[in-house]
Amino acid sequence: PKGEPLRGGLDGLVAMLADARGALGKTRDYTCTFTRQESVKGALSAEQVAELKVRSSPAGVYARFARPDAVAGMEVAYSAARKTLKMRYRPAGLA
Repeated sequence: PKGEPLRGGLDGLVAMLADARGALGKTRDYTCTFTRQESVKGALSAEQVAELKVRSSPAGVYARFARPDAVAGMEVAYSAARKTLKMRYRPAGLA
């Protein structure tokens, strides 16, 4: 419950982090929904939501934005398999 100390104290936290590192080490590829919102000069910007795909070998990242409408459809991709060290970018809207 909220406000209660972690069971096992520091030893429990160390064990939990070790388990998480082990599970992450076995992860190869994953897909997630990425959400971010920035504070610029004290005002919150629109929430940005993207589908994010990550590959570990060869390293690669792909993002396709869904919100807000101004960036919906924008795509950004990077692959370490290409030796150019460049990102591929497709702006939102009709192109």
